[in-house]
Amino acid sequence: MVASQYQGQRRSSDLVSTRRGPRNRGVYARPRHWPVILGAALATTGLQVQANDEFFIDGDTLHAWCEAADVNAGRAQCLGYLESAVDTHETLVDWKGIPPKFCMPSNVTLDQIRLVVVKGMNEHPEELHSSASSLALRALNKAFPCP
Repeated sequence: MVASQYQGQRRSSDLVSTRRGPRNRGVYARPRHWPVILGAALATTGLQVQANDEFFIDGDTLHAWCEAADVNAGRAQCLGYLESAVDTHETLVDWKGIPPKFCMPSNVTLDQIRLVVVKGMNEHPEELHSSASSLALRALNKAFPCP
């Protein structure tokens, strides 16, 4: 992919500095221990997530979090989940070379992402039993298609 394709678009890699050294060789590096940190953070929040056979969070749960009136409780979980979903998408694009499924302008805020995802879930309530990540990414794909 040509770097000019991403000009003016926000990518999670823009938020992480490139480290050079014997192990990283200028490649955009992610901490290898992030699953442990995420797990510890979720464990300390008192969040109870029950996994089913296919995914951990369903659309009903994400919708409740994103629509929560308390910004410090459910809304924070929503924003963290969406930030992780977008970051995972960007990681797969960078590491696996898959074409991006959405291309956000550089000035999109995390709360705007939340509003886009909530709108998508409100437009398709019959799908709220599905995976939260697939619902979120589908909404972002519709709102921010790639050229």
